[in-house]
Amino acid sequence: MGTHPKQGMNWRGYVAAFMASNLVLGLVTWGIFMVQG
Repeated sequence: MGTHPKQGMNWRGYVAAFMASNLVLGLVTWGIFMVQG
């Protein structure tokens, strides 16, 4: 994990970052819904 300012990101990197962030946000949302009474 970390950033490399001089190294660019290809389209696969963007897709992987997008999917990972959506997965994390989805799990957080699911967790919030599950703990509600």
